[in-house]
Amino acid sequence: MPQELLRKIPLFSELSDDQLRKVQDLCERRRYKAGVKVISEGEEGDEMFIVVEGEVEVSKAITFQAPGQDHVKFEKQLVVLREGNYFGEVALLASDTRSATVTALSDLDLWVLQGAPIQKLMAQDFELGYRLLSVMSRELCVRLGRANEDIRKLMTAFAIAINR
Repeated sequence: MPQELLRKIPLFSELSDDQLRKVQDLCERRRYKAGVKVISEGEEGDEMFIVVEGEVEVSKAITFQAPGQDHVKFEKQLVVLREGNYFGEVALLASDTRSATVTALSDLDLWVLQGAPIQKLMAQDFELGYRLLSVMSRELCVRLGRANEDIRKLMTAFAIAINR
């Protein structure tokens, strides 16, 4: 993967050239055909994916039941990611269940970072670890703020709907 692409990814933007090279050395190249699920919601995961070429759809399963009706389940598209975007980065910190499904919309060229090797690198290079954790913490705070705002909007809509 070209270092220029890796540097454009916010998570790695504060790393030195040497630190960036160390991360780059841990990357594994994977290719997927259009239509293939890269990760599935609910499965365990310990890898981060960087889109080098192609597009992926990030979706979430939605299930609800209206009074007196059967359960309705569908996939809700959350976002489409392209070159330079990434997903699954939380798995670098701790293996956990995936919160969404990611499907290849086109043939894909991805670079993959596994959690254990990057954690080992972060333990060996404290400055690199601090920089990665600092950027990731800021990003997660932004996402948490957006999620809180989305929840507030949903609760407001729900309250209006039930008071009619």
